[in-house]
Amino acid sequence: MVDGKSQEMSTKELSGGGRIHYILQPIFVKCLEEVDPCDDLTDDDIRMAIQNASGARNALFVLEVPFEFLVRRQNARLLDPSLQCLRFVYDELMKVFPFVFAIVSGETMDNWRWQ
Repeated sequence: MVDGKSQEMSTKELSGGGRIHYILQPIFVKCLEEVDPCDDLTDDDIRMAIQNASGARNALFVLEVPFEFLVRRQNARLLDPSLQCLRFVYDELMKVFPFVFAIVSGETMDNWRWQ
């Protein structure tokens, strides 16, 4: 089912591993491409974060603290697309679970049942 080696492969719709691949590739990638990583981040924000991390003295090198702060804030923007992808994959796994469970327990597709 998930690895594409099912005896009962559908030619009408994507399912199992094929559907998961489709969710991860075109759908999830498109969602990530729609996220603007620099939206709500200005040069002034970067400058202020660097100055605040430097304190009262001038820093010879840029500290990693402002970078980590700004990246953490921008990474939060990836949460919604990631959760949406997770929900889609979870739903697909729940669809194939009864069939996988039947195969593991030695039942055939004709006589599988919940125990």
